[in-house]
Amino acid sequence: MILVRFFSSFTQLLNSINPYKSGPGPSTHKFVSAQASSKHLRNIRCGRSPLNGRSALSLLLIGLCTLVLSGTVACNSFTLAQIATTPGLSSLSCSSADVSGIVNDTCIVALNAAAPTGGLSVSVSSSSTAVAVPATVMVAAGATSAGFTANVSAAGTAQTVTLTATSAGVSAMYNLSLGAAVSTMSVSATSIAFGNVPLNSPATQAVTLTSVGTGPLDISGVSIIGTGFTVSGGTFPATLNPGESITLTLQFDPSTAGPAVGQLTVGSNSSAGFSLTVGLTGTGTGILKAANSTGVTYYLAPRSAGGSDTNSGLTASEPWLSPNHDVNCGDVIEAAASTDYDSADFGSGHLGTVTCPSKNNVAWLQCAAFDGCKISSNNEGIYVDHSYWGVQGWEVTVSGGGTGFCFGAAPEWSHPSEIHHIIFANNVANGCYEGGFSFFNVNTTASVDYVTVVGNIAYNATRGSAHCYS
Repeated sequence: MILVRFFSSFTQLLNSINPYKSGPGPSTHKFVSAQASSKHLRNIRCGRSPLNGRSALSLLLIGLCTLVLSGTVACNSFTLAQIATTPGLSSLSCSSADVSGIVNDTCIVALNAAAPTGGLSVSVSSSSTAVAVPATVMVAAGATSAGFTANVSAAGTAQTVTLTATSAGVSAMYNLSLGAAVSTMSVSATSIAFGNVPLNSPATQAVTLTSVGTGPLDISGVSIIGTGFTVSGGTFPATLNPGESITLTLQFDPSTAGPAVGQLTVGSNSSAGFSLTVGLTGTGTGILKAANSTGVTYYLAPRSAGGSDTNSGLTASEPWLSPNHDVNCGDVIEAAASTDYDSADFGSGHLGTVTCPSKNNVAWLQCAAFDGCKISSNNEGIYVDHSYWGVQGWEVTVSGGGTGFCFGAAPEWSHPSEIHHIIFANNVANGCYEGGFSFFNVNTTASVDYVTVVGNIAYNATRGSAHCYS
């Protein structure tokens, strides 16, 4: 203790200062001042002066000093660790000082001591609407810092934005440098090849447009040119923030056989160019399916390719051998292109019954590719003896002196009855001595009615062209 004795005049001020203590332990600062007159104590003050480079702090320590009855004042010594520091704002900082485009920047307000019970509220502001910050940030009790997010919008021009944090009259500032935002578009493919696509069997592929710049990407619209090509997906105009994307669906649905070329064009404000193009190619193959073929698709192949009438016929890996199966109008039996077909699998009694309540359609025996399914025979080719059948895309050759027809329609010999609604379309008859396309009655009551022959070819003059007709 420091003992201070007051004499009757109390006009003297006794000071005892020991700002630095040698040896281990915390530094101790003793300072006592007293003013009194006529034996009445007027003021007693204990405090400390600058120590270890800190700013001066004057504390009124009430109750540390005790008036002794003998006229002596006792004042306790104290250390720096015993002096309570008032929590206050120390600094403001962010993870990135230089930003561009739409960015969420993480920032921190820091205190010089732990926040008191109930926490400490810090006000936050921004000098520009380009950077949005919360109005206040609460530092939790016992914590020395708290984080918040500065939401940076895309800036058209470079600029500096000042963030300010304030608490109890103390402010801290932090400058953000905003670069001018750049809008850039990326496309997942610069060209798309659909390859070989059967006619009337649409193929699709996707292309993705992505905003990869630092500013919003404005897409004004998309367009497409080229026969058979279409585009869908997305609503335009559209705005994509950085990282966002739109997926478009491109479709190639050829209506004629042969190669096709197209182009997708995308309009935008991309720095890579206001107009971006994607090249499109594809080749239509086979023959066009009838527009009213909306039923089930079955599959057919020669025996050498796995064809069997015990298969389900519902997949290309389980094809039928012949069309001798009951089907419905609108169904399609798609035959794999091959030269190994046997006429015995297509003769009389080898086409199934077609159910057609509407009586305005057919079931199709159709080759997957025009002129790709070939039958060579010494007798007959394809013999249609049931109603509501259409044959399309086949080639039949009768050779070796045979006298049969290539394509014929007539009642079944074993169960003769009238047949009708028969179509032969886009077929090739080669050297058919009894006619390329023949229709005949079995007796006076078993006849053929409602027959259509369209787009067929009958040729080869050296094999009795007089009897090759369509």
